[in-house]
Amino acid sequence: MEEGLGVRLMKHIINRFQNILLPSPEGDGLGVRLLLASLIFAACSSETPYTPAEPVAADNWGAYFDGSNDSDYPRALTDPNTFDLTVKRVNTKGELVLPILVESISGSLSASDTVKFADGVDERTITVTYSGLDKGKVEGTLSIPVAYTNPYKEKAGFYQQHITVYQPNVVSSNVVMAFDAVSSGIDKGTFDKEVYTITQVPGENRFFWNNFLNTGFNLAFMIDETDGNGNFDPTNTKKCYGSIVPMNHYRDDGTYGWYLCTEADTSKGYTKHAWTHNGDDITSMYFYWGTYTFIDFREKQGNESTYGVGRFAPLTQNGDWYYYNFYIYYDKEGQQ
Repeated sequence: MEEGLGVRLMKHIINRFQNILLPSPEGDGLGVRLLLASLIFAACSSETPYTPAEPVAADNWGAYFDGSNDSDYPRALTDPNTFDLTVKRVNTKGELVLPILVESISGSLSASDTVKFADGVDERTITVTYSGLDKGKVEGTLSIPVAYTNPYKEKAGFYQQHITVYQPNVVSSNVVMAFDAVSSGIDKGTFDKEVYTITQVPGENRFFWNNFLNTGFNLAFMIDETDGNGNFDPTNTKKCYGSIVPMNHYRDDGTYGWYLCTEADTSKGYTKHAWTHNGDDITSMYFYWGTYTFIDFREKQGNESTYGVGRFAPLTQNGDWYYYNFYIYYDKEGQQ
């Protein structure tokens, strides 16, 4: 019988402490031998046999849902009840008819049973249709059968795609950027005076900054309410405040902050998002955790109106700081 790791470790322990267990150097060591035998027998009998993973064929398709797909879809009842998802494959040799499995959790999701890739094509789009939004959230999962996936290939995507469609609570449709201070490299007018909308999944600590800084995607975030530095009230957003904690399109650098990323889900790979806006080439954007990047929906008295406030302090790839405050304006009745 070949010794496993558990057996070898046990022998090492016995050898280390043999002099302590023996009554004397002249003793026959019978107790130790019996102990060693019993421990080895136990280790042999209890050690789990190694079972190798199922091999993946060399010509496996390596199909996956792309990491740029969003999981959350805020929709009004009057909006079209469809959206598109991107499906990719690693192996592009030959035609592929890829099965798509759809499971609805609440409401109803539907999509084509298959998506067809022509020879040499690595990317296709499928259209998802939903219903039941008038009764609440629509949730479900789209999956690619495991036989068509390759877990050993590096890819920015997944064989499952979770979907949530909901009617958003509009927290503010009048979030106005206000330039505060800047060093060099980014013109202060890049985002100054631009207006954005922030929505919320009703009753949840999950918000969306729509078209975040004109990137084209909606940044999902939650409010950090730990240590008394913030508050989330599901019944009244005008009591909510705290640090912004991103939930998509971000990558934690493991130290002080996070990068804004092109991919919605970055756990399988990421790209630092780069875009051009108002004549500025923004090669990447880095945000510090904590109070450097915060939001406050509480009412405050300003010169023009009552507003909430916030700040983000990104850092460009070449080391330029630029700070922006943003103001959340209310109408005359105090509604956001």
